[in-house]
Amino acid sequence: MRSKFVYAAPSLVLALAAIGLALYGLMQSPEIPVATPSAEQAPAQAVEEKEAAPVFRYLVAIEDLEAGTVLAQEQFQEFELPAALESALSPDQAPFGTTLNRPLKAGMLLSQSSIDSGTPLQLSLADGARAMAFELNALSSVGGLIQPGDQVDIYATFKGSGGTDTGTTRLMRNVEVLAVRGALEPGSDASDDTQRRNQTMVLSVPQAEVARLVLAASESRLSFVAARPELKATGEEALDDIAGKAAEEQQISLLTDIRPSARAKPAPAQQPRQAPARNPGQEVKIYEGSGTRSVYVR
Repeated sequence: MRSKFVYAAPSLVLALAAIGLALYGLMQSPEIPVATPSAEQAPAQAVEEKEAAPVFRYLVAIEDLEAGTVLAQEQFQEFELPAALESALSPDQAPFGTTLNRPLKAGMLLSQSSIDSGTPLQLSLADGARAMAFELNALSSVGGLIQPGDQVDIYATFKGSGGTDTGTTRLMRNVEVLAVRGALEPGSDASDDTQRRNQTMVLSVPQAEVARLVLAASESRLSFVAARPELKATGEEALDDIAGKAAEEQQISLLTDIRPSARAKPAPAQQPRQAPARNPGQEVKIYEGSGTRSVYVR
C-alpha cells in the first residue's frame, strides 16, 4: 500500500502544478475587446438612415360623411404612403371642428377641396375649364360604365350632301367626366326618380373649345369613347407628344375611304351583225295541167 502511494505521488504533484499554471494563465490573460462600430462605419449607417424613403401620413374616412358634417378625429383613420398626394391633408393639417362642404364617402381621402367654400360643381372645375352637359344614353355612356372621374374622346360625324362627303373627326381627347346623372362622385346614391329625370353627363371642357364643341353638337352626331388617362411627359418627350397629338387631331375619316367600291360590270359582247335576208319578191304559182311552177314578182 505504501509503495503504491510512493509511485502515485509524482503524478499528483504534476497534476496540481498544471492546474495552478492554468489558473495563473487565466488571471494574467488580457480582456477580449468588445466589437464596436468604427468611426468609418458610423457615418455610413447614418447615410443609410437618411436615404430611407420618406413616409407621408394621410386621413381616410371610415364612414360616409354628408355635406355640413362637423369633422372629428374619430371619423378618420390614419395611413402611411411613401409618396406625397396632391391636395390631400395630413393629420396635422386636418381642420377638425369645421364642416364639410361636399359629401365624403367611406374610404376617400380628406382633401382641401372637401373643406373649401363653393358649390360642388365649382370645386370640381379646374382653372380655365367650363362644364357642359350632354345627353346620356346607352351609347354615350359606353354601355352605362361611365363614372365621374373617367376620361373620354369626343368624335363628330358630319353628313354631306348625298352621303358622298360624310366623314368623322376627333374633336377632343381625354375630356374629364365631372358628373353622371347629377352625381359628382362615383357610386353616389341617387333616387330612381332623380336618375330618370336627369339623363345627362357633364364634361369639363377647356374654355377655348366650348364654341367648337357647341357647333359640332348642333351640326353633327357626337360619339364618346372611353380613354385611359395619359401620363405626363417632360422634356423632349413632351414636345414629341404635342406634335404627335397635333397630327392626330387633323386626321379625318371619310366614308369614301372605307366604303368598298362597286366592281364595274363587264361590257356585253357584241353580236356579229348578220346581213338581212334578201326578199325574192311575192311568190305566184302557175298551174299548167297537172304541174305547177312558182314565179316571184317584185
